[in-house]
Amino acid sequence: MIHLDNIGMRYPEGQEILKDVSLHLKAGSFHYLTGQSGAGKSTLLRILHLSQVPTRGNVTVFGQDLQTLPRNEIPKLRIRIGMVFQDCRLINHLSVFDNVALPLRIKREREDEIKDKVEQLLSWVGLSDHFWSRPQTLSGGEQQRVAIARAVIARPDILLADEPTGNLDEHTARLLMRLFEDLNKNGVTIVLATHSEALMDRFVYPMLRLKSGKLERVIRHEY
Repeated sequence: MIHLDNIGMRYPEGQEILKDVSLHLKAGSFHYLTGQSGAGKSTLLRILHLSQVPTRGNVTVFGQDLQTLPRNEIPKLRIRIGMVFQDCRLINHLSVFDNVALPLRIKREREDEIKDKVEQLLSWVGLSDHFWSRPQTLSGGEQQRVAIARAVIARPDILLADEPTGNLDEHTARLLMRLFEDLNKNGVTIVLATHSEALMDRFVYPMLRLKSGKLERVIRHEY
């Protein structure tokens, strides 16, 4: 799905935050991305999302080498990669329905098809009673479920999540993890950044750990 080869990332006038990071994400896999604050987790996710270009190294996505790919072709690849942020990044003046529908409207799908898809997905995440609610009226867990629905409405092959349970209570975090597991069972490749040891102990998957700019793969015996 995505292959990183000796990726390096340095911000202007700063130290290199990622050093010779190599990674091969297989289709249908589920990985945690861990590391201390400032280790580069969000930077690595942005590179995987194709929204940030590394300072050096090669990135291959769905068989396409980004070094030789025309820039106007990158959005076609990015639409196959969903992203969920810790702060949700919902549009407050739009309803829950319209937030989730936005990626499909950008693709210029027919409104009747959008209606069917959005209603089905919002029912799946347990928000069938909140179609026309505004995001600011929802709880933190409900807002994250809206964000997940928006991220997967276009049926991405890969879903990236940056600390999606960081601001949630344990019960709500478990509910969200069940949603991620269901998506993974349906073939979505998932990388979930988290620092929650409790979450990783309860839902056991391989870990990708960033330390001092280096990435190491940790395969847990329970998995």
